[in-house]
Amino acid sequence: MAGASIAPALSEMKHHFQNVPNSDFLVKILISVPSLFIAIFSPFAGAMLDRIGRKKILTFSILLFGLAGTSGFFLDNLYLILAGRVLLGVAVAGTMTGFIALIGDLYKGKDLDKFMGFQASVMSFGGVLYLFMSGVLADISWNYPFLIYLLAFVGLIFFQMFVQENHSSAMPDKTSENMTSTKFRIEKNLTLVLVLGFIMMALYLMIPIQLPFFMNSLKPVSNSLIGIYMGMWIFASATASLYFKRLRTKLNYNQIFALGFLLWAIGYFLMYVSSSIAMIVPGLILAGIGNGFVFPNLKVLLLNISFPAFRGRAAGMLTMSLYLGQFFSPIIMEPIIKYHSIGLIFGIFGLVLLLLSFIFYGKRN
Repeated sequence: MAGASIAPALSEMKHHFQNVPNSDFLVKILISVPSLFIAIFSPFAGAMLDRIGRKKILTFSILLFGLAGTSGFFLDNLYLILAGRVLLGVAVAGTMTGFIALIGDLYKGKDLDKFMGFQASVMSFGGVLYLFMSGVLADISWNYPFLIYLLAFVGLIFFQMFVQENHSSAMPDKTSENMTSTKFRIEKNLTLVLVLGFIMMALYLMIPIQLPFFMNSLKPVSNSLIGIYMGMWIFASATASLYFKRLRTKLNYNQIFALGFLLWAIGYFLMYVSSSIAMIVPGLILAGIGNGFVFPNLKVLLLNISFPAFRGRAAGMLTMSLYLGQFFSPIIMEPIIKYHSIGLIFGIFGLVLLLLSFIFYGKRN
């Protein structure tokens, strides 16, 4: 719900704020501007999670998420809406980082593989619902999709009732044989995970940001249809994530990355050659399946290479890299769109994904 849930309303918002200078670009970054502030505040949130505990930080963050998210419904000023998205970014820094760390505290080994796949699937299935609701609400008015963030308050109630934290997780484990220092350091493996996270998220966000404009470039379509198409993409990702545990029993991390990036690349190539709305569907489905494999794989890898006492900080660094990728995604894509077409970006970055697949296929471990 951080950004993509208002994606079906972007075209209508572009028309509503057409008299605002640079409104085309400002409307597009409504999805990505929270990412910059998620990236800025995630390391800080990670440190607080390790020092104060998971539940206090998560409670505050979920509450802020609901307040900041719904603010766009009440505002009719593009700059104030952007300010609300900034606060949303601060909130997501706490929720995203906090839940990654909390999952790492509560689950290990095969249970971690199973739960991370399940968590990714639930997030994606929720995305299907949110995007469908957003498409329907956007047909009423551009600001109605912001009401979806009211669901955060329902989530906060259940979080307080049922989720417990492992309080010892925030204490340094000085008895660990692997612990050479109680000072958090960014190791080589963690650096590779962070770089990969940036690339993955930059390419992932191409669909929620660019798909509405890509579809309208082929044929004028309704906001609800855009929501349905995005829903198919996320549904494919959610279904694939449910099979992540089974995949982990047969393939190692590098093999899962190779397979996921290959499917993702084929999906983008199919979208690049699409000449009609219907031809986009197979590409969306394959890209979604690839997403469903690689994202839980990345998070499990991070949790398995990070020390428990510094898990919050490691999760904060990953969250920072993911959302820097989100923020820079439209900035990276804009020159290509300006001088050529939206369709070309799917071809170019399909090649990037194919290269990543070959790189991981060539790694043994």
